[in-house]
Amino acid sequence: QKRLSYLGLLSSGLAHEIKNPLNSIQMNLQLLEEEISSGAPAQQTASWIEPIEKEVRRLERLVNDFLTFARPIKPEFKPTELGRVLESLAALVASEARAKEVSVHVDAAPDLPAVETDESLLRTALLNLVLNAIQSSPAPGEVILRAAADGTRAVLEVEDQGAGVQVERREEIFQIFYTTKPGGTGLGLPIARRLLESLGGTLELCEKEGAGACFRAVLPMEGARA
Repeated sequence: QKRLSYLGLLSSGLAHEIKNPLNSIQMNLQLLEEEISSGAPAQQTASWIEPIEKEVRRLERLVNDFLTFARPIKPEFKPTELGRVLESLAALVASEARAKEVSVHVDAAPDLPAVETDESLLRTALLNLVLNAIQSSPAPGEVILRAAADGTRAVLEVEDQGAGVQVERREEIFQIFYTTKPGGTGLGLPIARRLLESLGGTLELCEKEGAGACFRAVLPMEGARA
């Protein structure tokens, strides 16, 4: 009964998120049809094509995110260097960070041992957090990626200088389809948490002094198989 109830929640949320871009596509197609039938020049009709393409990309992102969230996860555990993972993520988002006038810094403990985990799933989870941090940061701003060992655990943090998260929203932000960003799917944080839990870890919003938000991922050093 709980599984069916949750399936209903997912279905209604997905239908709601798909309905809005479909309405926008339909409206812009009608306007485009009117422009073409009135003999408007190609340059003028092209202005209606861009919003249609934008909504199609949004739908594609929504479906891809939903499939990532819903499909079964089968981790493949291998020794992984967390510092190298963070450095590669910083390089991956460099162009988007520059466009937002945000600098991305990596602070990884030099003696951090390799962690038994699935690097691909970990990268996907952390990428969602890093992109959220960049989008939430002011211009100019800074995003810090940290990695350290804490006994038998590896601790990863993604910190930004944005507006932060209100206390009453601390758990809501992990609910599927919850978003405060225009065009957001509301799946980034639920995906990140689900992926980290599949690796035997956790994801939470940690306490932070001053402005901004800090997300902390904790992984067992020996992987979920331990």
